[in-house]
Amino acid sequence: MKNIETILGFPLVNAGNVFYVLADLGIKAWPLLEPPITLDAYRARNLNAVQRKELDRFSPKIEVAVFQNPDHEPFASFRPRWHSNNGTHVFTLLPGDLLPVAAAFRHGAEVISLILPGGMLEKNDVSLAWRAKKEFEDETGIMLASVQPLTTEWDSGTPLSAQQMPMRSSGFLGKLRLPLVINSQKLEEREFLKIILIPLTDWLKLIYSGQVQEASPIVTTFLALHKLGRLDAKRKGRL
Repeated sequence: MKNIETILGFPLVNAGNVFYVLADLGIKAWPLLEPPITLDAYRARNLNAVQRKELDRFSPKIEVAVFQNPDHEPFASFRPRWHSNNGTHVFTLLPGDLLPVAAAFRHGAEVISLILPGGMLEKNDVSLAWRAKKEFEDETGIMLASVQPLTTEWDSGTPLSAQQMPMRSSGFLGKLRLPLVINSQKLEEREFLKIILIPLTDWLKLIYSGQVQEASPIVTTFLALHKLGRLDAKRKGRL
């Protein structure tokens, strides 16, 4: 696909062409080199320094929490834990109701995923809000004046799979720094993503058609629209 329109240096997409544009940008499914193996089998390999660093950071650690079920019997809950159990997503509208969206191949579900910029809480972070703002600015280069949490502080976000894991995703509403400041991206090593701009109405079309496949950006989107007072307007045909 040639002559991709850009705004502020980002590709502008719509609900109809987004995945074609992403393919041109190099966002494609990764080839699987071998059948999946167990974590123990992978750990036993002769791993290099980079692979061992990824193993320590991203591999789950299984914990067992024993509860008493309603029949008064022990119930073992097997829960994977990661280096962090808190992630962030930031919903930020640019002038013209354009939404910055990150796109990447997600190797867990093996899908091309459209997500809102964000990242995982790190060990020495000041707060989830600090991490959310930093990740948004690093991934997009767009500077924010502040971020506002979309859920109450006590619950720290939405569980990703409440039955199986403690991991949560916290949504934030980003407020642009004005006048608008756009710096270079600061992606992490081995972070393969692209930032695109999409009109809000097209973003909602993708959600309604099932093409936004992760729950976190969907939840964050509607919490942000509620915070902005725009859900009632949508029902009246004025999003």
